[in-house]
Amino acid sequence: INGNFTFNALTVNPNATLVEVNKAGFFRSYKTIEVQPESGQFVDIILKKQSGDSQFNAQAGTMQVLENGGQLNFPLNAMADKVSGQQYTGAVSLSAYSLFTTDNNFYNLFPGNKGKDLDKKDVVLEPFSIVVTELAGSAGQSLELAPGTMATVQFPIGSTDLGRAPATIAMWHYDAGTGIWMEEGKAIKNGSYYEGTVSHFSTWACAGSSPLISLQANITDKNG
Repeated sequence: INGNFTFNALTVNPNATLVEVNKAGFFRSYKTIEVQPESGQFVDIILKKQSGDSQFNAQAGTMQVLENGGQLNFPLNAMADKVSGQQYTGAVSLSAYSLFTTDNNFYNLFPGNKGKDLDKKDVVLEPFSIVVTELAGSAGQSLELAPGTMATVQFPIGSTDLGRAPATIAMWHYDAGTGIWMEEGKAIKNGSYYEGTVSHFSTWACAGSSPLISLQANITDKNG
């Protein structure tokens, strides 16, 4: 009743164990954690409440300004059923938000920092902002961009990050099947936001990256 869950004796990927939480009225939330054999791991996941879907016609497209200054631009006839791949022409429910690192809730909602760059090397993300998008049809079915269609996304940059934000940055999508960020495309800095194009929707981030290393340590308190 308090939202506490315990899972024992699971077979998982120790380097990227994915926890997913889904509740009606909230954005789907993810967290990638490391779980070593014969050890316990605690993870605290916060769900962000959906503040009301925006509606638009798939044939007409739309431009939607998001919380914290992000923006989504959908072209005409851009939607398809996510399962069947068939073109969708009806009403679209859009739930989305943007967030930058200086927001107090950023790292509570950020699913993890492990990624693979374009060379398939393991890296750690150094994020600037994220955009989370969920699309549904009139029957509640999940929608996606139609094959060959691109949408424009603007990622806001926090005021304290503007001075260090590079002119060009990598875009990453969160693969909910593996719990790993995958590098895909570049975004260009334009004032106080990054702008890029995407061919599908999930959780997207603008982020730099550094090589991933493994570190193990024993921590001893004052009593030994």
